[in-house]
Amino acid sequence: MSNDYYHHVRSEISSLLPEKCSVIMEVGCGAGETLKWLKGSCSCSRTIGVEYCPDAAEMAKGNVDEVFCGDIEQLELDVEEGSVDLLLCLDVLEHLRDPWAAMAKLSKYVKKGGAVIASIPNVRHKSVVFPLLFNSKWEYADAGHLDRGHLRFFVRETAVGLLEGAGMAVDLVEETGLGRSKRSQMFNSIIPEVIKGLMVKQFLIRGIKE
Repeated sequence: MSNDYYHHVRSEISSLLPEKCSVIMEVGCGAGETLKWLKGSCSCSRTIGVEYCPDAAEMAKGNVDEVFCGDIEQLELDVEEGSVDLLLCLDVLEHLRDPWAAMAKLSKYVKKGGAVIASIPNVRHKSVVFPLLFNSKWEYADAGHLDRGHLRFFVRETAVGLLEGAGMAVDLVEETGLGRSKRSQMFNSIIPEVIKGLMVKQFLIRGIKE
């Protein structure tokens, strides 16, 4: 695994951040760079990281207030229920054996009115669909949509359902890979949804705890 894998700052979630982010917990925090960025840019008083890889968790201790190391599907976190303003699950849920149970478990830590932000790859992306459709290929790789570590696969409806099933009211979904320029936005507005869905790389989803 490259060093950058654990040090990437997920600044693309900026537009989904809620107003109140006093306590932020990230599952799959890597070296803690995203939590460090958020603590410096938001009115955040406490950061909590959960990381499976021991080496990355050790690095995170220098960037995060509190770090738990282990499998989130097995760990019992010493975190007060209903205390977290923002829960981040960025490119992690698709790696779990039972992401639905994991989300139900994690939701208890989020306070009522708190937020969850998840990023989930779109398995309908052209990089997956075209090789499968035209060449009968489904080849796993070190990274990307068919990362060897991916155990579950999602489209928009099932990705949204993953959060809703854990008691979250999804109020915002952004799609990456479509481009943000005026030209790209104009093109996106005229192409059919079935075609646009093949270009979406990832869903950035925000849910509010009901």
